Amino acid sequence: MIKRRSLLAAPLLATALAGRARAADGVLRIGYQKYGTLVLLKGRGTLEPLLAKSGVRVQWAEFAAGPAR
Repeated sequence: MIKRRSLLAAPLLATALAGRARAADGVLRIGYQKYGTLVLLKGRGTLEPLLAKSGVRVQWAEFAAGPAR
């Protein structure tokens, strides 16, 4: 249930950040890990069309590992 909520919240967060990305260079850069929940959002491809309406492109970057603990 938590993952589903996180997945649904991601487009809202990205839309909120769209204004900031537009002011810089029109690109919203999102880092994700191979086994995280963002990989589901990337795989579905639903975020890009939503942000394209605002003139924002999405650039995905896969991180091989997270921060050291």
